[in-house]
This record gives sequence, C-alpha cells and structure tokens, in this order.
Amino acid sequence: MPAKCPKTATDFVRRTALYASYDAQLLQYTRFFAAASIINAVLAKVVAVVPARHLPRCFGFLTEVGAALEITNRDYARTLARGVSGSGLDRALVCAEQDQLQRYVQAQQAERPHQWIAIRNELNGFLNERCAASIVCRWWAGSCSFGRVLRDVREHVGMEIDFGIEWHRVSIGMTLIDHIRRANTLGRNPQVA
Repeated sequence: MPAKCPKTATDFVRRTALYASYDAQLLQYTRFFAAASIINAVLAKVVAVVPARHLPRCFGFLTEVGAALEITNRDYARTLARGVSGSGLDRALVCAEQDQLQRYVQAQQAERPHQWIAIRNELNGFLNERCAASIVCRWWAGSCSFGRVLRDVREHVGMEIDFGIEWHRVSIGMTLIDHIRRANTLGRNPQVA
C-alpha cells in the first residue's frame, strides 16, 4: 500500500487542476467544477501528508471512485462547453455525481460489506474531524474553508456526516458551492489549491 499513496496524491493533484480549468471555462454556468477542484485539492493534501497506512481503504476507494467520476465529469464539461445552461444546474450536477457515487457505495456494501464498513468509518472520521486526516485539514490554512463547509453541513443535517448517505454528500457539494459563490461575491478566491 505505501507505493499507492504517491500515485493517489498525484491523481488528486491532477484532478484539482483539471476541474479548476473546467471551472475557469464554465463558471458562468456552474460552480460545480470549482467545488470538485477544492475537494480534490483537500484530498491531495491529506494523501500527501497522512501515510496511506492510516486510511488505506479510504484512499483506495476514493482513487477508484475519483477515476470513474472524472470520466463522467469530463462529459458534463464538454456538454456545458456547447452552451447548455439552466437554473438549478449546480444542484443537477451535484445530484447526478452523487447518484453515480451511490451506485459505487451500494456495490461496496453488497460485494464487500466488511470492507465497506472500514471505508465508511475512515471517511466519516475525516468528515467529522475524528482522525489524523482531519488534523491535517485543521493546520493546513487552505482547507479552513472546507472545514467550515463540513461544520455547516453537520449543523444542517443535525448529526454527524455519514458518507454512506447520499443526501449528506449532496449537502456537502451544495454547501461548498454556496461558500464558493459567497467568496466570489466578496471578491475572495475560493480555491484552496
């Protein structure tokens, strides 16, 4: 597993740049790609700092899922570049992505239930600031806004975030987009990369 960590960090770094470039092209339609860039930047930093042995299942799962979502997100970006727009586009993209991710979650639950429990626990520990990866986010200045997003989501859902619950993940995406839009309105750069 230690050999996997650097490649995983590289994958997240690459996706950070990819989604930032899509955001630059498409921000008049959606801030979905800015949110995707920020999440990948946070994950890249966590993977670069936290040894893979501390969150081995989580890193593997996120790498696999990230690759699949990237294919779909590239398709979304190509479609949007042709001028497709409409109200509610941010929500539609977040919900479509999380629906696809939910199919991966359900497959993990069905095919490898014990492994899924470990993955879910690792991810929930990160999202609810109960693990080493969360400590990284606390001291890394660039992810402070992401920490605020997670706190806002926990307040909104009225409980700890559960990665296995689709609407919790949708709440993370929409809350992050709201933070990006507010930061943009105030003239601040929402990127954490």
